[in-house]
Amino acid sequence: MSDREHGFFWSAIRVFLGHFVPCAFGGLLTVQIPLLAFDPSSGLPSRLAIALLNGLLVAVIVVVVHRGRMRRLNRDVFPGRDQAYRLVSTGTGFLCGALIILIIKSPIGMVILTGLILLAIAFHIKTFLLHAGNLLRPAHFARIEDVLFLVTVFAMLLVAFTLVNISIDHVYTGFEDDPALVRDHAFTSLDTSLVDHLYFSIVVMTTLGFGDISPITPAARIAVAVECLTSYVMFALLLGIITRGILFRDEGAE
Repeated sequence: MSDREHGFFWSAIRVFLGHFVPCAFGGLLTVQIPLLAFDPSSGLPSRLAIALLNGLLVAVIVVVVHRGRMRRLNRDVFPGRDQAYRLVSTGTGFLCGALIILIIKSPIGMVILTGLILLAIAFHIKTFLLHAGNLLRPAHFARIEDVLFLVTVFAMLLVAFTLVNISIDHVYTGFEDDPALVRDHAFTSLDTSLVDHLYFSIVVMTTLGFGDISPITPAARIAVAVECLTSYVMFALLLGIITRGILFRDEGAE
């Protein structure tokens, strides 16, 4: 079934899932800007102001990134309807930027965020496998654009797993205000920052495994196991596609 047959709703879901991971990650980065002007601990109005400002920042970034590339990005989702693609992608950016400050201190909110990220991960894995499968068919060989697309999806998953690790860590430390509900950290580093989580995901997905940060809770270990298995499969397919293309060009040159 083509995207045209899916209709507006499913096409919008596809755009939402495709943009959710980078927008959520961008929201974590840009939230430091409104925090310079507003104190979230001073009350709900301040938190709402931070959410609104951060949502606008992420939405503007989405518009700037897509500028000049709208028709190419939209050709398979909303054919001939660039405005629909712009509306959904920008709305996703605003939603992610606005919600991140409202849920980051809530364990329940982080659970919901984790669920959405897992849906986005499934979407990106499906996209990768479908594209890789087509390139591995007889008489199909990868162009540089195809390789760049697969690398982009791999990078997207790296960011997605970083967000999953952050969410799990926040869930396990989210009850620290109530001593009776304090839980252990999900990872061995007791002060794991955004950079640390990104570094850890890179180490895991590139199979380096230095061991300076490691999962210590069941949920974290399951997430890291899935991350490892996913990266193994994706690396194998990506290397196979690149090697196949090189051999084909060498045989053609002879």
